[in-house]
Amino acid sequence: MVISLMLTAMAAMAVPASIHEVALLDQAPFYSAGPTVTVAVGDTVRWKNPMTKDGAMHTVTQMGCLTGDACEFDSGVMAPGAEFSHVFVQAGAYRYRCRLHAPMEGVIVVNGQGGKAAQ
Repeated sequence: MVISLMLTAMAAMAVPASIHEVALLDQAPFYSAGPTVTVAVGDTVRWKNPMTKDGAMHTVTQMGCLTGDACEFDSGVMAPGAEFSHVFVQAGAYRYRCRLHAPMEGVIVVNGQGGKAAQ
Protein backbone atom coordinates (compact mmCIF):
# COMPACT_ATOMS: atom_id res chain seq x y z
CA MET A 1 0.00 0.00 0.00
CA VAL A 2 2.75 2.46 0.97
CA ILE A 3 4.80 1.55 -2.11
CA SER A 4 1.73 1.99 -4.31
CA LEU A 5 1.10 5.46 -2.86
CA MET A 6 4.76 6.41 -3.32
CA LEU A 7 4.72 5.30 -6.96
CA THR A 8 1.51 7.22 -7.57
CA ALA A 9 3.00 10.35 -6.01
CA MET A 10 6.19 10.00 -8.05
CA ALA A 11 4.21 9.59 -11.28
CA ALA A 12 2.24 12.74 -10.50
CA MET A 13 5.36 14.87 -10.18
CA ALA A 14 6.00 16.93 -13.30
CA VAL A 15 9.27 16.69 -15.14
CA PRO A 16 10.92 20.10 -14.82
CA ALA A 17 11.05 22.14 -18.00
CA SER A 18 14.41 22.88 -19.59
CA ILE A 19 15.96 26.13 -20.76
CA HIS A 20 17.72 26.02 -24.11
CA GLU A 21 20.26 28.78 -24.80
CA VAL A 22 20.81 30.13 -28.32
CA ALA A 23 23.38 32.84 -29.03
CA LEU A 24 22.78 35.07 -32.06
CA LEU A 25 25.86 35.08 -34.28
CA ASP A 26 26.85 37.60 -36.95
CA GLN A 27 28.04 34.89 -39.37
CA ALA A 28 26.62 31.60 -40.61
CA PRO A 29 25.29 29.43 -39.03
CA PHE A 30 23.88 32.56 -37.25
CA TYR A 31 22.68 30.61 -34.19
CA SER A 32 25.05 28.90 -31.76
CA ALA A 33 22.71 25.90 -31.49
CA GLY A 34 22.36 25.62 -35.28
CA PRO A 35 19.33 26.47 -37.40
CA THR A 36 17.06 23.88 -35.75
CA VAL A 37 16.54 23.44 -32.02
CA THR A 38 14.35 20.62 -30.66
CA VAL A 39 12.63 21.11 -27.31
CA ALA A 40 9.73 19.65 -25.33
CA VAL A 41 6.38 21.26 -24.60
CA GLY A 42 6.87 23.58 -21.62
CA ASP A 43 10.54 24.24 -22.34
CA THR A 44 11.98 27.73 -22.66
CA VAL A 45 14.27 28.95 -25.42
CA ARG A 46 16.47 31.89 -24.44
CA TRP A 47 18.15 33.80 -27.24
CA LYS A 48 21.11 36.02 -26.37
CA ASN A 49 22.61 38.78 -28.47
CA PRO A 50 26.21 38.69 -27.28
CA MET A 51 28.40 41.73 -26.85
CA THR A 52 30.54 41.88 -30.00
CA LYS A 53 32.93 44.47 -31.35
CA ASP A 54 30.57 45.39 -34.19
CA GLY A 55 27.58 45.81 -31.85
CA ALA A 56 25.03 44.25 -34.22
CA MET A 57 21.37 44.47 -33.28
CA HIS A 58 19.06 41.52 -33.97
CA THR A 59 15.47 40.34 -33.54
CA VAL A 60 13.91 36.93 -32.90
CA THR A 61 10.64 37.12 -34.79
CA GLN A 62 8.26 34.25 -35.52
CA MET A 63 7.49 34.14 -39.26
CA GLY A 64 3.76 34.63 -38.61
CA CYS A 65 4.51 38.09 -37.22
CA LEU A 66 5.96 39.03 -40.61
CA THR A 67 3.14 37.60 -42.71
CA GLY A 68 0.14 38.71 -40.66
CA ASP A 69 -0.53 35.17 -39.41
CA ALA A 70 -0.39 33.99 -35.80
CA CYS A 71 2.36 35.83 -33.94
CA GLU A 72 3.40 34.15 -30.70
CA PHE A 73 6.83 35.70 -30.20
CA ASP A 74 8.75 38.75 -31.33
CA SER A 75 11.68 40.05 -29.32
CA GLY A 76 11.72 43.51 -30.85
CA VAL A 77 15.16 44.92 -31.57
CA MET A 78 17.76 43.43 -29.25
CA ALA A 79 20.86 45.49 -28.49
CA PRO A 80 24.15 43.69 -27.80
CA GLY A 81 23.94 42.03 -24.39
CA ALA A 82 20.13 41.70 -24.52
CA GLU A 83 18.22 38.44 -24.00
CA PHE A 84 14.78 37.25 -25.05
CA SER A 85 12.95 34.12 -23.81
CA HIS A 86 9.84 32.29 -24.92
CA VAL A 87 8.09 29.30 -23.32
CA PHE A 88 6.72 26.87 -25.93
CA VAL A 89 3.40 25.46 -24.70
CA GLN A 90 2.20 23.65 -27.81
CA ALA A 91 3.87 21.05 -30.01
CA GLY A 92 4.80 22.05 -33.53
CA ALA A 93 7.45 23.71 -35.66
CA TYR A 94 7.99 27.44 -35.14
CA ARG A 95 9.95 29.20 -37.88
CA TYR A 96 11.62 32.49 -36.99
CA ARG A 97 14.09 35.00 -38.37
CA CYS A 98 15.88 38.24 -37.66
CA ARG A 99 13.91 41.14 -39.16
CA LEU A 100 17.16 43.09 -39.61
CA HIS A 101 19.16 40.31 -41.30
CA ALA A 102 17.10 38.22 -43.73
CA PRO A 103 19.53 35.26 -43.94
CA MET A 104 19.19 34.64 -40.19
CA GLU A 105 16.43 32.03 -40.04
CA GLY A 106 15.80 29.15 -37.66
CA VAL A 107 13.20 26.64 -36.49
CA ILE A 108 12.17 25.55 -33.01
CA VAL A 109 10.69 22.04 -33.11
CA VAL A 110 8.53 21.39 -30.06
CA ASN A 111 7.75 17.76 -29.24
CA GLY A 112 4.94 16.74 -26.90
CA GLN A 113 1.18 16.83 -26.53
CA GLY A 114 -0.97 18.68 -29.05
CA GLY A 115 0.13 19.70 -32.50
CA LYS A 116 0.56 22.77 -34.63
CA ALA A 117 1.70 23.36 -38.19
CA ALA A 118 4.88 25.30 -38.91
CA GLN A 119 4.34 29.04 -38.78
